[in-house]
Amino acid sequence: MGNDFAVFFASIMVSGGQEIMDLAIQGLSEEDANPRFIEELQDRVDIVQHKLKFIERKPSVAFINTLDFTEHAGNSLLRLISAAGGMMVNTNLYSGSAWESLIETNPEIIVVAPQNNTIEDTMKQMTSLLDQKGFSELAAVKNNRVYIADGNQYFYQPRARIVDSLEILAEIINPKQFIFGYEGQGWVRFDM
Repeated sequence: MGNDFAVFFASIMVSGGQEIMDLAIQGLSEEDANPRFIEELQDRVDIVQHKLKFIERKPSVAFINTLDFTEHAGNSLLRLISAAGGMMVNTNLYSGSAWESLIETNPEIIVVAPQNNTIEDTMKQMTSLLDQKGFSELAAVKNNRVYIADGNQYFYQPRARIVDSLEILAEIINPKQFIFGYEGQGWVRFDM
């Protein structure tokens, strides 16, 4: 159990939509930074934010961004998951083991998306997660809410893809409210 998982917990911030747009616009090339494309991105973010206004319950989310357990996810992922409807789980990931924090907080949803990994790459490496003490007892595992997302195409890539990443997380966190068509290509449920 000596491995520290890079676990990332997120919370909902209603203003998160504007933060996501700011990040998306920062990453646009000159040719993509046309008003029509920016308006399209804004419309997509607004759809997510509008639907979230009517969702009272915000599930707790853990984001595992590396299976070699060497780093924690960054602030842009915090804003992204927050804007997609995740709930903050109070934990201090910088003291002690991140895995112990994950067990202690018992998130309702776990998203595994290591940077530069396709879904297939991550599937091949999931035994390192499955072998961790207490994994099978987590609420996310018991309720079949463990997901693998494509960390090669989303989450860490050029900022214009951040809106795609927002939509993926919205589908995962609130599947009854959001269907953008990423299931199967951008993310899959990890059935056990």
